[in-house]
Parts: sequence; structure tokens; C-alpha cells
Amino acid sequence: MKIKTAFIIFAILVQPSTLQAKYIGGKEVDKTAAISTLQKRLSRAWSIGVQPNDILAFNGNPVEHFGTMIAKMTLARARCGDETAYDEYAAWIQRVELKGVSFGGKELQSPLIQGAAHTSIEQAIDYLFNDPKSPWSNALAEGNGFWLLDFWQTPLPNTAGFRKQALRALTDKSLAGAMTFHPRKDWNNSTEAQIELKGGSGLGFRGSNDDPDTPPPGQKVSFRVCDAFAYFYSQYQNGPKFHLFWPEEKRDVGVLACRKWLEAK
Repeated sequence: MKIKTAFIIFAILVQPSTLQAKYIGGKEVDKTAAISTLQKRLSRAWSIGVQPNDILAFNGNPVEHFGTMIAKMTLARARCGDETAYDEYAAWIQRVELKGVSFGGKELQSPLIQGAAHTSIEQAIDYLFNDPKSPWSNALAEGNGFWLLDFWQTPLPNTAGFRKQALRALTDKSLAGAMTFHPRKDWNNSTEAQIELKGGSGLGFRGSNDDPDTPPPGQKVSFRVCDAFAYFYSQYQNGPKFHLFWPEEKRDVGVLACRKWLEAK
């Protein structure tokens, strides 16, 4: 006896590794039935807000209310064997309004990571991170802080699409934020300093490792957009060594090294 489709979908969404096994609870997984149901649910989801007076779009941006579930259903459908879901997701995420979406960025970007081998996803990544109409075309912009740190710890910064943004940013010497070290007595296992980005987000820093250029506690060190990108690549993507607190001349050398490193990919 085959397990009910609804339970299969629930199991897939909650525990994606379910699909690595042929059975759940001793019963055969009917992936074909799951795909059919997911196709129907997603068909409705893609169209939320398209028609006037759509009851599902009455309360704000549909992406905030349904985007996370749409992303999860896309991944579930692909895991069941229907990877055309990635093509539909690529079209959807380029069409919807992402500006002002204040949560769920990690989930919205998951299909971009998992489906990166698909041409449609590759094109979507290029659009999302480079087209001026997309709020993600400037990763450091106000409103993007909620997904920024998670993003830098994924494969997305090394995609061809995002590298275009990065190479532009590595020539941008406008102010991006400031860094301030705490007194040494307040250092702990996770934080030595606070990084504040101009867009409004902040993050902790640890890893100065007695660098001779480490500034004294309380001294605010401003950094540029090019510095921020070189730092993120260094910190999270095994890029050339770089610190935001270095003297500007030393940072210029580090930014150039990061640029050459990216261009060689």
C-alpha cells in the first residue's frame, strides 16, 4: 500500500533526506503522485497576486507570506525527480517584488544554489545580482542585511552572475561601513570587534590573530565597498587574505589581489 501523497509532501518539506530512501514508515514513497500534487500547488502559488483582488495577496507582498513555502515546494518537486520546477522558479523569482522582503532570504536563495546547473537558474542569478531593477543587484544595500551573512557562506558568491557584481564592487571606493574593536578584556570566543554596514546591518568579527595593524579598542576604522567584498571573499570563500582594519594602502593591495583571484576563476 502506498503512503498518502499529502504525507509524502509533508515528509519531503520537513525532512528532505526522506527522498534518499525508498520507503517511509515501511511504505513505498509515490514520488509521481507527490510531483503531481506539488505541480498543482505551485501552479497556484506562481500566480498569487497576478490577478486583481486575489484573496491570497490581500495582505502585503505575497513573497513574504508564501516565498519560503514556494522555495521548499520547488526543492521537493526537484528531489522527486521533476527538475523543471527550477525553470518555473527562475521565471517566478525574476518576476516578483523582492524589495522590502525582510525574511526568508536564505530559503529563497536555496533553489538558486541547488539548481545552479540549470541554464534558467544561471540566468536568474545573473538578473538578480546585476539588473538595477533587482534589490539584490547591490548586496550591501539597505534591506539585504537579513540574508547577507548566510549568503556569503553558500556557493552563490562564486557563481558567474554574482562575480560580475563583485568585480564592479571591487572598484567602488565609496563608504560601506565602519569597524570598532572591543577592549581585549571583552573579547570572547566569537567576537573581538563589531562591523557596522552603512545599509544598517551589523556582524561580529573574530580573527585578528595579533595582526600588527590591529587598531586600539574604541577606534573606529571606516571601510569602503571594495574592502567589504574583499573581506567577505577572504573570510568565507577562501579568497586572498584581507582585513577591514588594515591601513588603506594595504587594503588597496588586498583588493587588487581579490580582483585578480576572481578574474582567474
